[in-house]
Amino acid sequence: MQPDSQLHVKRVGVASFLFAAVWPWSAKAATVTVDSVTCRFAFKTRQVPLGDVKAVEIRLGRRWATLRIRHGAGTFKISGLFRGDAQALADALENARAAWWRRALAPQIQSLRSIHDRVTQLADPPKFVHVEAIRDLAKDAQSAAGGLVGRWPDSLSDAPEIHMLMDILRFLESPDEARAHANEAFVANELIRSQGLFDTIEVRPLTDEQRRAVASDDRRNLVVAAAGSGKTSVIVAKTGWLIRKGYRRPSELLLLAFARDARNEMEGRIRKRLGAGASRGVTVRTCHSLGMSIIGHAEGRKPALARAAQSNRALFDLIREIVADLLTDGAVSGKLLEWFRDRFAPYKSQHEFDNWGEYWNYIRAYDIRTLKGEPPRDCRRLFAVSQATSAHS
Repeated sequence: MQPDSQLHVKRVGVASFLFAAVWPWSAKAATVTVDSVTCRFAFKTRQVPLGDVKAVEIRLGRRWATLRIRHGAGTFKISGLFRGDAQALADALENARAAWWRRALAPQIQSLRSIHDRVTQLADPPKFVHVEAIRDLAKDAQSAAGGLVGRWPDSLSDAPEIHMLMDILRFLESPDEARAHANEAFVANELIRSQGLFDTIEVRPLTDEQRRAVASDDRRNLVVAAAGSGKTSVIVAKTGWLIRKGYRRPSELLLLAFARDARNEMEGRIRKRLGAGASRGVTVRTCHSLGMSIIGHAEGRKPALARAAQSNRALFDLIREIVADLLTDGAVSGKLLEWFRDRFAPYKSQHEFDNWGEYWNYIRAYDIRTLKGEPPRDCRRLFAVSQATSAHS
């Protein structure tokens, strides 16, 4: 027996010859130490660390027994042992495994407890869980528990440290899925916690979709919505929510609008809904104004503006030149004609209307203009002439 061995068993008597002939691939002896189990075959020896042992199974016959040791790389069988020796080997191996796991877990208890607390918090996170946070948690969890795979003996299944380890290993199976569930829980709870803000931040309470857009606080959030559907309300509410939750100071927020009118409206609503203090700290700019200020800061002076950016007439002339240039391409001109004919407004002949009022409503609804870019000046006369012509024909 080896000096550090806890138990050594082997075939004896008739079994040594019988099982060597019938089952030559089975081990004939095994030794359990504090760190491993060693199986001896006819011409080789195999050693398995106790941490790699998955299960120990014993099958009792009338006189002899077979012990099966399942481990990470396969299975060993020790056959032809006396029933008492086989049971003693199984018991010694299970006791050695339990002791090995206690020793392995002892230095990791504090680390496992800390990781486990963070994993448990995902059930009701205090804030939206970002990708970076879940990656850091997964990295720490892998470092603390990655080498402790689920091969502990059944006798330790109720131990607190094993329960913590099981929860951590389950998290490591799919950290992204855990993040998704955590954020679903956060948004659902935040809709309740911030209901008062969402009900009063605008003239009318926010819709459920608007509330979810505000409470979804990832690093990058894309809100896609049609014109007039309440995107500005979401921006105003998001600003107020970030400030009141303490996630951002007013001076850390930059709100951008494309047009100057939209920028003025947004700034006015911020001032009205959030108060003068918040509005003084929050920066509201147009994209153009922000770009100019960045260039001015980097270059020491702001660039001169193009004429088209300063004059509506110059802009119109530029657009007309671009369109005229595009129309020289037959494919583009065909597409443009198709758009004006079929997409710009549904075509209706004046003969399809029963009276001047219906025709005028059609003209106004689709902002139909003459080739000079002007609205028809006398639709009543045009309608009367067309109706008379239609009746005469």
